[in-house]
Amino acid sequence: MTSNLRDKAIQILTRYQFNCGRTHLEHEEFDKAVEAFSWVIKHNPIFPDAYYRRGYAHENLGKIDEAIGDYTIAAKIKPKDPWPYYNRGKLYSRDGEYGNALADFSQALTLDPDFASAYTNRGRAYANMGETDTAIADYSQAIKLDPKCAAAYRYRGDAYKSKGDTQQAAADYAAAQSLE
Repeated sequence: MTSNLRDKAIQILTRYQFNCGRTHLEHEEFDKAVEAFSWVIKHNPIFPDAYYRRGYAHENLGKIDEAIGDYTIAAKIKPKDPWPYYNRGKLYSRDGEYGNALADFSQALTLDPDFASAYTNRGRAYANMGETDTAIADYSQAIKLDPKCAAAYRYRGDAYKSKGDTQQAAADYAAAQSLE
């Protein structure tokens, strides 16, 4: 087989395996998705979406370190994509690494200032660090960008409640409940 023909065959198989991986993700077959995306990465190690999606599969398998690693590589290959930073930030936040989470959510917001979920999750990280007023500002920005975001209202209600502002907390809880 000539080099050009071999390269073309690998390119076709890589696309096929990538699509198989996507299908496995849709069917929540995360082990199979990891296999498919790993094949893709072996044959095209600069394919950021394969790392990103394999990271998502690892995350769903509870393999957090592997997921963080894949999101990190995806961010290096495609640094203007906010999603690897956002997803890695959620994992850092889940593990109580709020400084790392804040850095990733902030980077995601630098890349996409209209990313309401990143504001909500950054607000949660700030709240967990005891920075209630900053958390409220982030929740408020998330609500401004996505007025139907029940989670942002609920978390802002929690923040107001922690400050003793029960009236504003009740209003936010009512708003969240009406959206759920």
